[in-house]
Order: sequence, then C-alpha cells, then structure tokens
Amino acid sequence: MLWAGTGLYGYAELRWSSLIVVTGLVVLFAPGLFEAWPSAFRDGSKGLLVLVGVQILALAALAKVAGPFWANIS
Repeated sequence: MLWAGTGLYGYAELRWSSLIVVTGLVVLFAPGLFEAWPSAFRDGSKGLLVLVGVQILALAALAKVAGPFWANIS
C-alpha cells in the first residue's frame, strides 16, 4: 500500500526523470540503513512495530500532501 501510494503520488506530481532518480536513491540506500540497526532490534517484534509505525506515518504524510490528488482519482 505504501509503494502504491508513493508511486501514484510520484506519477502525478514528479517528472519521470525525478521519479527515476528518487527511486534509485531509495533502492540504493534503504538496505544499508536497515543493516545499520542492531540485529536484536531489527529481527524482533520491537523492530517490526517501529517499521509499521514508520509506514503508517509515511502514509499519513502522503495522504496529507496528496489529498487533492486522491480526491480526483474516482
């Protein structure tokens, strides 16, 4: 759901070249940031709760920023 929402927002608001560059940066740096966390936190229920919380916050921010766009979809 996070990827779909981000993709729709990027498609509606960004140029293709900007969308490709941003996607490349996310794919390049996200695994390194994830691996930097301690393994006990990363592999446990605490880490899962933090990641779910971050995704919820990201979706809420995306909905707030792209609110007018979501209203025009249907």
